[in-house]
Amino acid sequence: MDSNPQYNSDHMQMPRLTASPQGSSPQVPLSDFGSQTLGGINNKRASDLLISLSVGTEINRLRISELASKAMEELVKLAFAREPLWKVDTASNTEILSDIEYMREFGDMSATLMEIVKMVEVRESQSLPSLDMNNSEFSIGSQYKPKELGPKPVSSEASREIGLVRMNPSSIVQLLMNLRQWSQAFSNIVSRAAIVGVLSSTGVQGNYDGTLQVVIILPY
Repeated sequence: MDSNPQYNSDHMQMPRLTASPQGSSPQVPLSDFGSQTLGGINNKRASDLLISLSVGTEINRLRISELASKAMEELVKLAFAREPLWKVDTASNTEILSDIEYMREFGDMSATLMEIVKMVEVRESQSLPSLDMNNSEFSIGSQYKPKELGPKPVSSEASREIGLVRMNPSSIVQLLMNLRQWSQAFSNIVSRAAIVGVLSSTGVQGNYDGTLQVVIILPY
């Protein structure tokens, strides 16, 4: 294994979608998923999920494949990136993901939002331009307070730490692709998990090269 691997997006491509051959990785039949109850997911939610995914529909199969490909590329970039995307927390000796840098790299940030971000970064105290042309004293920064509606927005965070995993590469792939092993390995953060469908597979037991699974996960 190269001690200084270089990321090359040209070689990180998802395989073409093909029907899963006989003997492929175990999967949950799509027609049966709507009648199952998975932890906090009731029958109606499971049925809605089945309808929204419709993995057998070609257009949705392509969308899922594109999403998986983009997620894989993003994961690889995050793995090899350093500062300013990752900031070192000296207290815990852990790297913390910068939300602002993440939005710059992977989000769709408009010019206006970029200016607001710059103001936050340098902690500028001046107010934003006035919205009331008849009142020069009124400004967003000094008087306007947005009305809070609905539940609180989703809060996300990410961190990473480099460590040594005493396993061979094939065993690591097996761990990540086998639903039972994966659920047990991450049982402290995953409550329930189930395979909705398998979009592509080699059909060879233990060979996950090019395998694309659709999985539903319930975190704690």
